[in-house]
Amino acid sequence: QLPVLAMGALGFYLFADQGIQAAATVAALVLVARALVIGITAFRVLKLSVIELLPDIGRGLFLSVVCALGVRASQQALAAFESPLLSLAGSTLTGLFILGLLLAVRPQLLGDQTRAMAIRFFPALDPLLQKASLTIKSRQVIDRASEQRR
Repeated sequence: QLPVLAMGALGFYLFADQGIQAAATVAALVLVARALVIGITAFRVLKLSVIELLPDIGRGLFLSVVCALGVRASQQALAAFESPLLSLAGSTLTGLFILGLLLAVRPQLLGDQTRAMAIRFFPALDPLLQKASLTIKSRQVIDRASEQRR
């Protein structure tokens, strides 16, 4: 990761006079590059193929795009008020509402492992997320965690 961080430092140096947006862009690119390095390394160590994760990637992209479209629509609707705080609050609540609505209607969008983890940390979500049956293994993880809490 050191070369990525060195390139980031160079990017900050070269674009320092261009303002906060340039600095934020450089920071975002450094974060993405580091994530790619870590991800590629993890895939090699675990001997995984990207093809195995395509359903998860597709599900994540779908949820991201739907929520982003809702956020953008909310920002456009609130633009007339010219209030950054109102725009931020409205778009955040819209994104959360859309995600919650999608998960209430179709909880299997999260996938078995993610639902099992969410139920383990937030047992109150169990009735909502159990609309779609979990695999036997995921259900056993949840049951063991529930027993440990008692």
